[in-house]
Amino acid sequence: MPSEPRMEFAVSPASLADLETPLVAIPVFADDDRGAAFAAADATTGGRLARIADDESFEGKGGKSLLVHAQEGASAARILLVGVGKRADFEPLVLRKVAAAAVRGANARKLAAAAVWIPADLVDAASAVRFLVEGAGLGGYRYDDYKTHEHKPLTCERFVVGHADGAGQGDVMARAAATARGVCLAR
Repeated sequence: MPSEPRMEFAVSPASLADLETPLVAIPVFADDDRGAAFAAADATTGGRLARIADDESFEGKGGKSLLVHAQEGASAARILLVGVGKRADFEPLVLRKVAAAAVRGANARKLAAAAVWIPADLVDAASAVRFLVEGAGLGGYRYDDYKTHEHKPLTCERFVVGHADGAGQGDVMARAAATARGVCLAR
C-alpha cells in the first residue's frame, strides 16, 4: 500500500533564527554569495556554516544537498542546504524540490517535523507556500506495495513554511495540500 502520512502544514513568519524545528532546509544558490537564506543561516551559526560548506565543497548546484548539525541551543537542530543552481536560472517551481528534500531528510532521520525557510525577497508568499506545500506532500509519498523488505515508517507529520509575508495564505496552503494528495493518489 502506498505510504503517505497525513501531514499538517503551517506557515510561520518567524525569522530563521527563531524558527523552532528539528530540521530546516534552505535554498542555496550556486553563485558567489549563495543567497540571502544561506547568509541568514550562516549568521545563526556564527560563520560555521560557510566553513563547513567550503570544507565539503558544497557549491549550491541543483540536486545537491548538505546536512549540518547546528550548535547546542539553536532553534533548528539541523540545517539542510539544498542546491538550487544559479540565481539567474531560478524559478519558484524549484522550491518543490527543496521541500521534498526536507521531508525526505526528516523521514530518513525519524524526525516528526521539517521546515523550509525562504527570504521574503526571493519569491512572493503565495508562490512560496504553494510550491513548498506541494513539494512537501510529494516528498512524503512512497509507493511500497511490492517491496519485500520491512517498511520504514514515514515520521514527518508537520511541515512549516518559513516566510515573513506568509500569514494569510491558508487558502493557498489548502489547495496545494489537496493537489499533492491528488498526485499521490494518482501515483
